[in-house]
Amino acid sequence: MGRNIVVRRIDGAGRVVIPKTLCTVLGLKKGDPVKMVLDGTEALILSKFSMVNELCSAAEKYADALHYATGHIAMIADTKNVIAVSGVQKKEMYINMPVWSLAKKAMQKKAVLMDTRQNTAENFWYKTQVVAPVIFNEQPMGVVGLISVSTDVGDIERKLVETIALAMGYQLEGQ
Repeated sequence: MGRNIVVRRIDGAGRVVIPKTLCTVLGLKKGDPVKMVLDGTEALILSKFSMVNELCSAAEKYADALHYATGHIAMIADTKNVIAVSGVQKKEMYINMPVWSLAKKAMQKKAVLMDTRQNTAENFWYKTQVVAPVIFNEQPMGVVGLISVSTDVGDIERKLVETIALAMGYQLEGQ
C-alpha cells in the first residue's frame, strides 16, 4: 500500500481536520473514535480505535477460558471483526473475519441471542450458537460468542457467555 501524506494546519482550538479520503482508507465515519499516540517528540500516530480491541490480550484469555470450560468454539469480536477465537485448529482463518449475522443482531438488540437451527453462518457450520453483546456506556462495543458443532448449548453456557460479556463491559469502564 502506498503512503498517503497530507499536510494540514492546526486551527485556533488545536484541531486538525482528517481528509475524507484518509477517513475512507481507515474506514472512519463521523463520530468514530480515533486513537492518538505520541511517538517520541515529533510524530503523532493516528489510528482507528476499538475499545474491545484494546482488550485483545484479555479477549484471548476470555475466549480460552470459555472454550476450556465448555469445550465449544469461543469467539470474541469488536463491532466489525473477530479479535479472539479458541477451540479451532486454524485461528488465523477466523481472526479479522467480519462479525457474523447473529452477532450483529445481538449488538443491535443489545440482548443475548441463541440460535439452535443447525445452520451455516457465513464461514462456519454450527448446531447451536449463543451470542452476548459487550456493552459500554449503553452502546454495543462487541460480542462474546459460543458456537457448538456437536451438541446443544444450554442455559449454563448461555450464562457463561453473558457473564464474560458483562465482565468485558466492566473492564472497558476502567479504561
